[in-house]
Amino acid sequence: MSTPSEKYLRGIPTKPYDLLEEILFILGFILIVVAILAAAVGSPDYPTLKAQDIANLQPVEYLKTCTDILAGHASIQDYGPPYNADTAIPSVFWELS
Repeated sequence: MSTPSEKYLRGIPTKPYDLLEEILFILGFILIVVAILAAAVGSPDYPTLKAQDIANLQPVEYLKTCTDILAGHASIQDYGPPYNADTAIPSVFWELS
């Protein structure tokens, strides 16, 4: 400490402060809270969704979606470059293509 600080703090009881210990204590507390919340809440156990399951459960809708995609009428067909062959409007980002 500098001399003015020592004069100012003379007679005031102080104790050493360990910042690393404080940070580790906080991180440990957060880790424990997250672990408890993860154990309590968990994750949902949804079954895996496969195209075969959709084809079996809703065959008409599945065939309609497949024919739309193959005919070029799907909403993603006109998304733009670089996802399709349309090069009329290239992707530009801050004058860089």
